[in-house]
Amino acid sequence: MKLDKLTMFQPKKGYPKLRGRASDIAGLAHCMFDLWSHYMDQGDQHHLRIRLFLKLNLELKDILETFSPTYGHTALPEPQYTKAFQGGLSMAQLHKQLNEHFEATDVIFSNVTSKTHFAWHSLQFSNCIHPFLIWCYKGESTMRRAQILWKSCLHGSKHWQASKKAAWKERHLMWMQCKI
Repeated sequence: MKLDKLTMFQPKKGYPKLRGRASDIAGLAHCMFDLWSHYMDQGDQHHLRIRLFLKLNLELKDILETFSPTYGHTALPEPQYTKAFQGGLSMAQLHKQLNEHFEATDVIFSNVTSKTHFAWHSLQFSNCIHPFLIWCYKGESTMRRAQILWKSCLHGSKHWQASKKAAWKERHLMWMQCKI
């Protein structure tokens, strides 16, 4: 895959995002960290936070690749699990802080999506199953539909009732479509 188009980073509309296959994008981690470290403003605390986020991302990538299923690891060993999980928590927190700052200044930086939450869960359970063996983006094409469904179940319900309501609505829809 060619990684030479500007639209790979900056779409014509919406938030900036890296577009491409995961294996191609993962290979950019070192390059992005080095480029950001070289060109960032050392006096800007938000630039330092972005650098820390990229550093944590690089460390996480290295842990996951070093203890990959390719080398017989179906889960992360305890010391690496702790480091990966804590790094994931820090990354999620930094992402949210940066998002809030740039949103307040009307700069389109990034958005926090449900993928952040699912990726964090894959790290949470990485002592049981390696994140490379699960796919937190499976069913991505139906993610928007599911978000709308769940949002419709929240109004007038307790938070713990929403999942039951969503399951009933989904089951009814599948019955109407003759899928069950």
